[in-house]
Amino acid sequence: MTAIGTLAAIAIDRYIIISRSFHGQNLTGNSARVTISLIWVYSLSQAVPPLFGWNRYIVEHPGIACSLDWQTPDATHSSFIAYIFVLGYVLPVAIMSFCYGKVIWIIKHSPKPTGRSSTARAEQKVTIMASMMILCTLAAWTPYAVVSLMVSLGYDHMLGPVASVSPAIFAKTSVVYNPIVYFFFNTQVKSDFFVKHIGGIKRTPLSIITILILCALNPN
Repeated sequence: MTAIGTLAAIAIDRYIIISRSFHGQNLTGNSARVTISLIWVYSLSQAVPPLFGWNRYIVEHPGIACSLDWQTPDATHSSFIAYIFVLGYVLPVAIMSFCYGKVIWIIKHSPKPTGRSSTARAEQKVTIMASMMILCTLAAWTPYAVVSLMVSLGYDHMLGPVASVSPAIFAKTSVVYNPIVYFFFNTQVKSDFFVKHIGGIKRTPLSIITILILCALNPN
């Protein structure tokens, strides 16, 4: 929940930064702190209700993890499934699709960055990296979201053992992708990794909000 909320926030940040970078504007550290706080409020709004009776947490089959109760067919459980599916999946995906659609349009219709707009070039590279992070996360979580929705709607009889278990396991691998993408797409990280003992590497400052959000997404 926190991860997909963070990726939606990054998408909004990329849209704002790319649209403003051609006008010399930027965001502040205070904006980043407020954004991260809102992400956690958003996540808690989905994680806490089952603790107070709106749905519940149970052990998933075959006992490898805990998740929501997708199968109990009463109105209370079903209403929370609809709530979390819209708020925790549909809304973030819609935000990311809109923001990156606008970013692609802006980049396509904007003049190529010149030597004096190195920050704009750096922000565009970060946008590509963030796009890959989002695609990897969606690839990991979409099968699980679809299977969970099928179970909640009573179509679990259509799923075999492998189809029932595999999406849950695959979704858990999503935590692996972001650091890998971050390493291969961020030249600063690669430079530090390969030539950390060589000085004189010139770096272009990135958006403060993006740096802090990425740190929150990958605390380790």
